[in-house]
Amino acid sequence: STPSDTMRTATIHGSPAAAKRGMRVDESGSSDTATVAPVPVAPALAETGTPVEMIRRRPDLIVAERRLAAANARIALERGVTTLADLGGRGTLTFALRDGIERGYVDGPRLVLSGRPITTTGGHCWYFGGEADGTDALRHLVRELVKQGADIIKIMTTGGGTVGTDPYRAYFTPEELRCVVEEAHLAGKLAAAHCSGYVGVVNSIDAGFDLRVHCSFIRPDGSFLFDEGTA
Repeated sequence: STPSDTMRTATIHGSPAAAKRGMRVDESGSSDTATVAPVPVAPALAETGTPVEMIRRRPDLIVAERRLAAANARIALERGVTTLADLGGRGTLTFALRDGIERGYVDGPRLVLSGRPITTTGGHCWYFGGEADGTDALRHLVRELVKQGADIIKIMTTGGGTVGTDPYRAYFTPEELRCVVEEAHLAGKLAAAHCSGYVGVVNSIDAGFDLRVHCSFIRPDGSFLFDEGTA
């Protein structure tokens, strides 16, 4: 048979940019109908917690950072990822990337974003611009992130891989963590907690977070003790 005999029609819901890549598209309806070449068609994939930009510490590299983010978004889409959750981006970079994808300027998957992760002054990932101390500052930052377009509010309950931080010690008081969850829920958003150590896991459960990222059972003294009840 000829190539035209083996062409297939697929209905693609979501970003027009995803449908347009390498396809002939009829956008007359509410979905994107695309005639695709005779290649394998796999179910859509969702990737969670993957930063689309990885240059983090050099403000002078912001142009390269934007290009890298766009390139990584395109690569993710080409590999079959149609939804990607990025839970930590510098400034408003990831929001701008999502706007570009939705407007068809850039090829990429559907993005679910937190924007800047909330941290203490000098805390894990402070260079993303999400430093806040005290309940008033935390409430203000949550509201600002919602205004910018955050789908999920993420906070660092412990340190992490950032130089000078301790991944196994708590950052915020129980009251501070609860106020972040409260503000996120008031805005209809999920609240996510970075928990590199056991104390972060326990504190995030007590505060009512919806999601936990990493979740180890390493204690502040460096010992490891699995807690089945917490798990």
